[in-house]
Amino acid sequence: MSTAASFAAIVAGKQAQYIRRFREVKATDEASAVSLEVLGCRDSPIFHSLVSSGMIKEVAGARYYLDLETADASVARRRMSIVSLLLLVVVVVLIIRWVR
Repeated sequence: MSTAASFAAIVAGKQAQYIRRFREVKATDEASAVSLEVLGCRDSPIFHSLVSSGMIKEVAGARYYLDLETADASVARRRMSIVSLLLLVVVVVLIIRWVR
């Protein structure tokens, strides 16, 4: 696996950990927002990328919650991208075999 692919896999895994943790503590709306300390998570560039993307929302007092609609849409887009890529690979392999 290339370095870029490895890095992307690590980032995706860390993002999934943050999202899983928000779901576990049920911090999914403004009223249930929690601090990173309560989550047991650290402030990191990966966390801030989730905030920038809108998946995690910040409220007063450095508390955060998971926007379920945005997070679910993001996961669906990622899955669709993976499925599309796999289908493209299958089509290319079939074309190569057919041409031979």
